[in-house]
Amino acid sequence: SAQPETEGEFKKNYNYLNNIIRQGDRSYIGLNLLTTTQHASSEVLITDLELNEIERFKLGRESHYFQFIDGNRVAINANPSKGKRVKHASRSGLMVEGELVFAHDSQ
Repeated sequence: SAQPETEGEFKKNYNYLNNIIRQGDRSYIGLNLLTTTQHASSEVLITDLELNEIERFKLGRESHYFQFIDGNRVAINANPSKGKRVKHASRSGLMVEGELVFAHDSQ
């Protein structure tokens, strides 16, 4: 596998980048944030085609697979697996335009 030639600057406020999609002349990058709270909020970073930041918006907790379906912003919101006992208001399930439309109990 290809390895980067140099190490990039470490960003302490990110847990990981979830996915990158392109829609028109924009790229959308799913960000799972690393804060003092485990399983914190997620964001989507919007960039131009050269990856310069345009804006960002919050999207649930531990959100995955951000995409557009029929023009709607869709993602999967994830709760921690059984045994982690993290309590927060967001449930697992399918999110459309920031609203949980199909809840799933991860327990």
